[in-house]
Amino acid sequence: MNNPNPSHFDLQAAAKQLMLQNGFEPEFPPAVAQQLAEIKSKPPQAAPANVQDLRKLLWSSIDNDTSRDLDQIEYAEKLPDGTTKILVGIADVDSFVSKGSPIDLHAGKETCTVYTGVRNFSMLPEDFLLAPHHCLKWMES
Repeated sequence: MNNPNPSHFDLQAAAKQLMLQNGFEPEFPPAVAQQLAEIKSKPPQAAPANVQDLRKLLWSSIDNDTSRDLDQIEYAEKLPDGTTKILVGIADVDSFVSKGSPIDLHAGKETCTVYTGVRNFSMLPEDFLLAPHHCLKWMES
């Protein structure tokens, strides 16, 4: 028998329903899982020649210490002439995800990760963001 006054409200289900009502696709389509499996089975062997390894720099992030998707970081350095050099690190997803592929199409539709407090709805699969092959493209501004 259905209770008209349930004592439990499912916040995660409500968050998912609100995502759907607002035009988001909160679950990844099967084609995304298939593409992710292909990327994991055949990761690129080397970074492109124009990518520099700048891991020795002391980077910062607006993300908190529990974040699982560090996709943007920054570094500031005061130069001898008094000016400041700013570097911005941006996750280089396009090294692994081609334009028009299932992951690209899903991310393009979602446009961002939505943090609801009870569940995060990622625009990219978490396994992709945490994969060891994930590299960063450094852009100077």
